[in-house]
Amino acid sequence: MTTATCAPSRDTWVTTYQLADELEVHHATVRRWIATGQLPARHKGKRLLITRDSVEAFKKAYLAPVVPRAPMPPAFPATGRVTEK
Repeated sequence: MTTATCAPSRDTWVTTYQLADELEVHHATVRRWIATGQLPARHKGKRLLITRDSVEAFKKAYLAPVVPRAPMPPAFPATGRVTEK
């Protein structure tokens, strides 16, 4: 007979550093979200671990969707004057 363990799996849990890399923010920002209660996490030794489900719920609730930007118009020459072609 096998028993299920409650040990975190690498697929379902992420560290604050891994999540920071994924969201392109500083790890202190992730820790701040945890401290303010916006993002639930659990301590495992010295690490804070976040479930993938919590990450997805956080993204839906707090992060704005990424909207592609329109291309920038061409810059004027260094003279500052508009040149006609």
